[in-house]
Amino acid sequence: MDKKWWFINNKKGSHVGMIISFVVFITFVTFVFVVLKPAINLGEGKQVSLDDTELKITQNVSANFTIASVSFADIVNPNRDCVTIQKIITVLEFLPPYRLIIKNENSITQESYLFAETIPDIRINRGDQSNVFFKIYESPKFEPLGTNTGLICDTVRYIEGGTSQYKIGTVYAGQYAFESEVRKLIELYNANYSSVKQSLKISPANEFSFSLILSNGTRLEATQSINAKNIYAQETPIQYVDADANIQAGYIVTKIW
Repeated sequence: MDKKWWFINNKKGSHVGMIISFVVFITFVTFVFVVLKPAINLGEGKQVSLDDTELKITQNVSANFTIASVSFADIVNPNRDCVTIQKIITVLEFLPPYRLIIKNENSITQESYLFAETIPDIRINRGDQSNVFFKIYESPKFEPLGTNTGLICDTVRYIEGGTSQYKIGTVYAGQYAFESEVRKLIELYNANYSSVKQSLKISPANEFSFSLILSNGTRLEATQSINAKNIYAQETPIQYVDADANIQAGYIVTKIW
Protein backbone atom coordinates (compact mmCIF):
# COMPACT_ATOMS: atom_id res chain seq x y z
CA MET A 1 0.00 0.00 0.00
CA ASP A 2 2.76 2.41 0.92
CA LYS A 3 4.64 1.66 -2.32
CA LYS A 4 1.51 2.27 -4.40
CA TRP A 5 0.82 5.54 -2.64
CA TRP A 6 4.45 6.60 -3.13
CA PHE A 7 4.26 5.81 -6.89
CA ILE A 8 1.01 7.70 -7.44
CA ASN A 9 2.22 10.81 -5.62
CA ASN A 10 5.47 10.91 -7.55
CA LYS A 11 3.55 10.51 -10.81
CA LYS A 12 1.49 13.56 -9.86
CA GLY A 13 4.70 15.36 -8.99
CA SER A 14 6.14 14.62 -12.43
CA HIS A 15 3.03 16.13 -14.06
CA VAL A 16 3.39 19.27 -11.97
CA GLY A 17 7.03 19.50 -12.95
CA MET A 18 6.15 19.28 -16.64
CA ILE A 19 3.54 22.01 -16.28
CA ILE A 20 5.98 24.27 -14.45
CA SER A 21 8.65 23.64 -17.09
CA PHE A 22 6.20 24.48 -19.86
CA VAL A 23 5.14 27.69 -18.12
CA VAL A 24 8.79 28.68 -17.65
CA PHE A 25 9.48 27.97 -21.35
CA ILE A 26 6.55 30.06 -22.56
CA THR A 27 7.55 32.88 -20.20
CA PHE A 28 11.10 32.77 -21.58
CA VAL A 29 9.93 32.82 -25.21
CA THR A 30 7.60 35.73 -24.47
CA PHE A 31 10.41 37.61 -22.74
CA VAL A 32 12.79 37.06 -25.68
CA PHE A 33 10.15 38.17 -28.20
CA VAL A 34 9.33 41.33 -26.25
CA VAL A 35 12.97 42.23 -25.72
CA LEU A 36 14.12 41.50 -29.29
CA LYS A 37 11.04 42.78 -31.14
CA PRO A 38 12.35 46.37 -31.39
CA ALA A 39 15.62 45.05 -32.87
CA ILE A 40 13.70 42.90 -35.35
CA ASN A 41 11.60 45.86 -36.42
CA LEU A 42 14.73 47.99 -36.71
CA GLY A 43 16.28 45.44 -39.03
CA GLU A 44 13.18 45.36 -41.22
CA GLY A 45 13.12 49.16 -41.31
CA LYS A 46 16.77 49.32 -42.32
CA GLN A 47 16.18 46.78 -45.11
CA VAL A 48 13.41 48.96 -46.51
CA SER A 49 15.71 51.98 -46.36
CA LEU A 50 18.51 50.00 -47.97
CA ASP A 51 16.29 48.89 -50.85
CA ASP A 52 14.97 52.43 -51.30
CA THR A 53 18.49 53.90 -51.38
CA GLU A 54 19.65 51.33 -53.93
CA LEU A 55 16.64 52.06 -56.14
CA LYS A 56 17.26 55.82 -56.08
CA ILE A 57 20.93 55.40 -56.96
CA THR A 58 20.14 52.97 -59.78
CA GLN A 59 17.46 55.24 -61.22
CA ASN A 60 19.85 58.20 -61.11
CA VAL A 61 22.54 56.43 -63.19
CA SER A 62 20.17 54.67 -65.64
CA ALA A 63 18.75 55.69 -69.00
CA ASN A 64 17.11 54.32 -72.13
CA PHE A 65 19.38 52.28 -74.37
CA THR A 66 18.43 51.12 -77.88
CA ILE A 67 20.29 48.76 -80.20
CA ALA A 68 19.24 48.39 -83.84
CA SER A 69 20.92 46.26 -86.51
CA VAL A 70 21.09 47.42 -90.13
CA SER A 71 22.35 45.50 -93.15
CA PHE A 72 22.64 46.34 -96.83
CA ALA A 73 20.64 44.36 -99.36
CA ASP A 74 22.54 41.44 -100.92
CA ILE A 75 22.93 43.17 -104.27
CA VAL A 76 23.99 46.49 -102.75
CA ASN A 77 27.56 47.28 -101.82
CA PRO A 78 28.69 50.83 -102.61
CA ASN A 79 32.14 51.31 -104.13
CA ARG A 80 33.20 53.93 -101.62
CA ASP A 81 34.20 53.38 -98.03
CA CYS A 82 31.92 56.26 -97.00
CA VAL A 83 28.22 55.46 -97.22
CA THR A 84 25.14 57.54 -96.48
CA ILE A 85 22.24 55.51 -95.10
CA GLN A 86 19.21 57.45 -96.22
CA LYS A 87 16.42 58.27 -93.73
CA ILE A 88 17.64 55.66 -91.25
CA ILE A 89 17.00 57.97 -88.29
CA THR A 90 13.41 58.52 -89.42
CA VAL A 91 12.85 54.78 -89.89
CA LEU A 92 14.15 54.06 -86.40
CA GLU A 93 12.17 57.00 -84.95
CA PHE A 94 15.13 58.52 -83.10
CA LEU A 95 14.64 62.05 -81.83
CA PRO A 96 17.13 64.95 -81.91
CA PRO A 97 19.73 65.55 -80.77
CA TYR A 98 20.89 62.31 -82.33
CA ARG A 99 23.11 60.63 -79.75
CA LEU A 100 24.42 57.58 -81.53
CA ILE A 101 27.34 55.15 -81.61
CA ILE A 102 27.70 52.93 -84.69
CA LYS A 103 29.72 49.70 -84.86
CA ASN A 104 30.42 47.17 -87.58
CA GLU A 105 29.85 43.43 -87.29
CA ASN A 106 33.18 43.07 -85.48
CA SER A 107 32.02 45.55 -82.81
CA ILE A 108 34.51 48.17 -84.02
CA THR A 109 33.21 51.71 -83.62
CA GLN A 110 32.80 53.45 -86.97
CA GLU A 111 33.50 57.10 -87.73
CA SER A 112 29.98 58.45 -88.17
CA TYR A 113 28.26 61.77 -88.88
CA LEU A 114 24.92 63.31 -89.68
CA PHE A 115 24.64 64.32 -93.33
CA ALA A 116 22.98 67.54 -92.19
CA GLU A 117 21.09 68.62 -89.11
CA THR A 118 17.83 68.94 -91.04
CA ILE A 119 18.22 65.66 -92.97
CA PRO A 120 18.06 62.52 -90.81
CA ASP A 121 20.68 60.56 -92.79
CA ILE A 122 23.76 58.95 -91.28
CA ARG A 123 27.17 58.91 -92.92
CA ILE A 124 29.51 56.07 -91.98
CA ASN A 125 33.16 56.04 -92.93
CA ARG A 126 33.34 52.27 -92.74
CA GLY A 127 37.01 51.94 -93.73
CA ASP A 128 36.41 48.68 -95.57
CA GLN A 129 33.88 47.87 -98.28
CA SER A 130 33.28 44.48 -96.72
CA ASN A 131 31.43 46.19 -93.87
CA VAL A 132 27.77 45.87 -94.85
CA PHE A 133 26.29 45.14 -91.41
CA PHE A 134 26.10 47.69 -88.60
CA LYS A 135 24.66 48.11 -85.14
CA ILE A 136 23.34 51.50 -84.12
CA TYR A 137 23.35 52.29 -80.39
CA GLU A 138 21.21 55.18 -79.15
CA SER A 139 20.97 56.71 -75.69
CA PRO A 140 20.57 60.18 -74.15
CA LYS A 141 23.84 59.46 -72.30
CA PHE A 142 25.90 59.43 -75.53
CA GLU A 143 27.43 62.46 -77.22
CA PRO A 144 25.46 63.82 -80.22
CA LEU A 145 26.75 62.98 -83.69
CA GLY A 146 28.53 65.80 -85.47
CA THR A 147 27.61 67.01 -88.96
CA ASN A 148 29.82 66.53 -92.02
CA THR A 149 28.64 67.54 -95.49
CA GLY A 150 32.11 67.55 -97.04
CA LEU A 151 32.58 63.79 -97.40
CA ILE A 152 32.09 62.08 -100.73
CA CYS A 153 29.84 59.12 -100.03
CA ASP A 154 27.65 56.65 -101.90
CA THR A 155 24.03 56.58 -100.82
CA VAL A 156 22.21 53.47 -99.66
CA ARG A 157 18.65 54.45 -100.41
CA TYR A 158 15.41 54.10 -98.53
CA ILE A 159 12.43 53.53 -100.81
CA GLU A 160 9.13 54.09 -99.05
CA GLY A 161 6.59 51.50 -100.12
CA GLY A 162 9.21 49.72 -102.20
CA THR A 163 12.33 47.62 -101.82
CA SER A 164 14.90 49.65 -99.92
CA GLN A 165 18.62 49.09 -100.30
CA TYR A 166 18.98 48.29 -96.61
CA LYS A 167 16.92 46.46 -94.06
CA ILE A 168 16.38 46.84 -90.33
CA GLY A 169 17.01 43.75 -88.27
CA THR A 170 16.49 43.32 -84.54
CA VAL A 171 15.64 46.41 -82.51
CA TYR A 172 15.98 46.20 -78.73
CA ALA A 173 15.31 48.91 -76.16
CA GLY A 174 15.61 48.89 -72.38
CA GLN A 175 16.74 50.72 -69.25
CA TYR A 176 20.36 50.23 -68.20
CA ALA A 177 22.78 51.73 -65.74
CA PHE A 178 25.68 53.58 -67.38
CA GLU A 179 29.25 53.34 -66.15
CA SER A 180 29.79 56.99 -67.14
CA GLU A 181 26.86 58.10 -64.99
CA VAL A 182 28.13 56.10 -62.01
CA ARG A 183 31.50 57.84 -62.34
CA LYS A 184 29.78 61.23 -62.46
CA LEU A 185 27.66 60.49 -59.39
CA ILE A 186 30.73 59.28 -57.47
CA GLU A 187 32.58 62.47 -58.38
CA LEU A 188 29.65 64.58 -57.15
CA TYR A 189 29.33 62.45 -54.01
CA ASN A 190 32.99 62.89 -53.09
CA ALA A 191 32.87 66.63 -53.81
CA ASN A 192 29.59 67.46 -52.07
CA TYR A 193 28.03 64.56 -50.18
CA SER A 194 25.19 66.54 -48.59
CA SER A 195 24.06 67.90 -51.96
CA VAL A 196 23.94 64.42 -53.50
CA LYS A 197 22.08 63.05 -50.50
CA GLN A 198 19.51 65.81 -50.81
CA SER A 199 19.12 65.43 -54.60
CA LEU A 200 18.58 61.68 -54.27
CA LYS A 201 16.10 62.31 -51.44
CA ILE A 202 17.82 59.91 -49.06
CA SER A 203 16.17 59.80 -45.63
CA PRO A 204 17.75 62.34 -43.22
CA ALA A 205 17.90 59.53 -40.65
CA ASN A 206 20.39 57.58 -42.78
CA GLU A 207 23.85 58.09 -44.22
CA PHE A 208 24.84 56.12 -47.31
CA SER A 209 27.57 55.11 -49.72
CA PHE A 210 27.69 52.95 -52.84
CA SER A 211 29.99 51.32 -55.34
CA LEU A 212 29.85 49.59 -58.71
CA ILE A 213 31.90 46.43 -59.25
CA LEU A 214 32.72 46.23 -62.96
CA SER A 215 32.83 43.02 -64.98
CA ASN A 216 36.65 42.96 -64.71
CA GLY A 217 36.50 43.22 -60.92
CA THR A 218 37.38 46.92 -60.72
CA ARG A 219 35.44 48.74 -58.01
CA LEU A 220 34.19 52.30 -58.53
CA GLU A 221 33.41 53.55 -55.05
CA ALA A 222 31.89 56.57 -53.33
CA THR A 223 33.43 56.60 -49.87
CA GLN A 224 33.52 58.61 -46.69
CA SER A 225 34.58 57.92 -43.13
CA ILE A 226 32.07 55.80 -41.22
CA ASN A 227 31.86 56.05 -37.44
CA ALA A 228 28.68 54.04 -37.04
CA LYS A 229 28.65 50.72 -35.19
CA ASN A 230 25.96 49.16 -37.36
CA ILE A 231 26.38 49.21 -41.13
CA TYR A 232 23.78 47.63 -43.40
CA ALA A 233 24.94 46.59 -46.86
CA GLN A 234 23.76 44.59 -49.84
CA GLU A 235 25.24 43.54 -53.18
CA THR A 236 22.90 43.25 -56.17
CA PRO A 237 23.65 42.00 -59.71
CA ILE A 238 23.23 44.72 -62.33
CA GLN A 239 23.70 45.15 -66.07
CA TYR A 240 25.42 48.34 -67.15
CA VAL A 241 26.62 49.99 -70.36
CA ASP A 242 30.35 50.63 -70.47
CA ALA A 243 32.27 53.42 -72.23
CA ASP A 244 32.22 51.49 -75.53
CA ALA A 245 28.44 50.91 -75.46
CA ASN A 246 28.86 47.26 -74.47
CA ILE A 247 26.40 45.70 -72.03
CA GLN A 248 28.32 44.27 -69.09
CA ALA A 249 27.41 42.39 -65.91
CA GLY A 250 28.47 43.76 -62.54
CA TYR A 251 27.26 44.43 -59.01
CA ILE A 252 25.98 47.50 -57.24
CA VAL A 253 26.87 47.62 -53.55
CA THR A 254 24.79 49.87 -51.28
CA LYS A 255 25.52 50.73 -47.64
CA ILE A 256 23.54 52.70 -45.08
CA TRP A 257 24.13 53.44 -41.42
